[in-house]
Amino acid sequence: VGAFTVIQVVPPRYQAQSRVILELLRPDPITGEVTSPRFAGAYTKTQLELIQDYRVAGRVVDNLGWANDLNMIAQYQARPAGDDRDLRRWLAQRIIDGTSASLISGSNILEISYTANTPEAARTIADAVREAYIESSLAFRREAASQTAAWYEAQTQKAKLALDAAERAKSDYERDNGIIL
Repeated sequence: VGAFTVIQVVPPRYQAQSRVILELLRPDPITGEVTSPRFAGAYTKTQLELIQDYRVAGRVVDNLGWANDLNMIAQYQARPAGDDRDLRRWLAQRIIDGTSASLISGSNILEISYTANTPEAARTIADAVREAYIESSLAFRREAASQTAAWYEAQTQKAKLALDAAERAKSDYERDNGIIL
């Protein structure tokens, strides 16, 4: 009787998975560095945390168009009075609460799971979380590469200024000492 009551009262929950391969062993195309086994654990932990980060969940909200969905807006307006989050953050928290991630044992495969009331919603959101995670990962890599490129550009400018100064000093020395080539 208790089980029957729970089945009737609690809405069904469906879980969907989506997978991503983590490139731990492939060298970085810019630096040529490979993630060492020592840092692989920290790297994977970071990736697992990133799956449930607001930036990733916010991208999911944007990609699914939830901020413009009248049903979602109505649910947001019916939230408890003490909840002062904005709509996007409130929606992102819904994504975060339904999302989990784990590394498949003995592999570089990251499995993202999402639990929802319908199988279609679970599948759609799990795939959207995967896509948002990939977009965010690429954005972080582009940002890091851009910072590295800016550093190299600054070093190049310093070297060019030093070379120009050395060329001027050489020319001045040759002129002052009557050296003609």
